[in-house]
This record gives sequence, C-alpha cells and structure tokens, in this order.
Amino acid sequence: GLQAPQLGSIEFKKLTQSKWTQNVQTKNGVAMVEAAFGWNFIQNYDYHLGLEARIGAPTGNQPKGIFLFEPIIGNGDHWQVGGGMTGHAILWRNNCNSSSLGLYSDINITYLAKTKQFRTFDLCRRPNSRYALAQKMNPPAENLFSSSMEGMGSESTNPGAQFKNIYLPAANLTNAKVNVSIDSQVDASFMLNFSHCSFNLDLGYNFWTKTCEAISFACSDMPFIPKQYKTWSLKGDAQVFGFANQTMGTVMENDP
Repeated sequence: GLQAPQLGSIEFKKLTQSKWTQNVQTKNGVAMVEAAFGWNFIQNYDYHLGLEARIGAPTGNQPKGIFLFEPIIGNGDHWQVGGGMTGHAILWRNNCNSSSLGLYSDINITYLAKTKQFRTFDLCRRPNSRYALAQKMNPPAENLFSSSMEGMGSESTNPGAQFKNIYLPAANLTNAKVNVSIDSQVDASFMLNFSHCSFNLDLGYNFWTKTCEAISFACSDMPFIPKQYKTWSLKGDAQVFGFANQTMGTVMENDP
C-alpha cells in the first residue's frame, strides 16, 4: 500500500527507490544537440559516399532510480562522440528518367562518455531482491536472555549485534550514484526508394544497438550498505528474536 505498517515499537520505513506508480509519468524536453562535420568524397548524380565526425551534447535528464520505469529524455546525460557514413546508389532508372529505384543508408557509431547516474541494484544473482525486507542490526546485544546467567558460559556464543526495531526495503540501501559509460552505440538506417514522376514509395529499416554498460563506483559515492558494514541483514520469513546459542547441552523432554 501507500503507507508503511506499524507494529508496536518497530518502525517500517517506506520504499523510496525503484517504486511502482499507478499514475502515468511524462516528461517533455530537448533530448540532445548534435553537430556533424563531414565530406562526400565520392559524389555523382546516381551515387555518393561520405564520412563524418559527430558530437552530441546532452540536454535531457539523468536516471534517478526513484521509480522503476521513470521517463528519460535523451540518452541518460551522456556526451557522445563518434563518426558515421552516409551513401546512396540509384539501382535502376528508366530511359525517360521518370522512374528510379534507389538504396540509401546512414550509419553512425558513437562512444557515450562517462556520466553520473543514480541506479538501484538487486543483490547478486537475485532478480528483484531489491524489494526484500532488510532489518537494522547494531551492537551491543542487550536483553536477549531469560536469565542474566545465560550467555556467560564458555560454551555459549554471544551475538555481536541485535535487531534495532527498524525494517526497510533493500532498495533504499542499494540506490547509489555510479559512473556509467558505453563503449559503442550503433544507429543505422537503410531505405529503398521507388520514384515515379511525383509519386514516391519508401521502405526502410532502422537498426539500433549498444554494448553493455560499464558501471563503476567512485569512492565518495559508494552505496549505503558498505558505509554501514555489518549493520543490515535480510529479514526473510522468520520471526526476529534473541536466543542463547550453546554448542553443547542436553535437550530435555517438553523443554522448548
């Protein structure tokens, strides 16, 4: 629901990152300003081939990780630099020059430079584990034993931390500012054009792909969990309670 449950002295923190929303989210803006500089080194009435260098300045927004499906304008605030190739060839033309069939192409390959983004992570090899419930654990461990003598023997193991009555979704801990870069992005378009007098028919395909993202943490931007090492654990489906752990002993009948 929209409100965190309350149970006595236990505090349930609301989900603040990677949230689902029931409302439509929209955003308007300019995605990117691009400039291309090139030369058609082969140019004819029936064909041409050119190369270009291009650069793109981001004007959109950065991912924040607050919502699972957040609107993004542009490419995530990356500067782009790369090159491209453009060309065309007339494959057929009739004798009276009123009809023709041509092939057109435009291919661009760019590098997306490193930028800062907020990302919310799952636990390693655990899809959607960001929505698991985490519990706050801190030393010292107090009032865990029914008797003041329990936990004092040589055969007992004293816990180093104790539940501090705070639950929160793991996503609140794993959201962090990271460095993101992409080695290459390919945007290619191919079009077959048929022209007859003032009639034109185009059939084309646009292909887009990119390599895997390279994500790294800056020392000053490490996520919340490493900064508070050994203070959080997954709650799971078991009850949270303290107990005396003895490596040796006798279990008596009807003894809980």
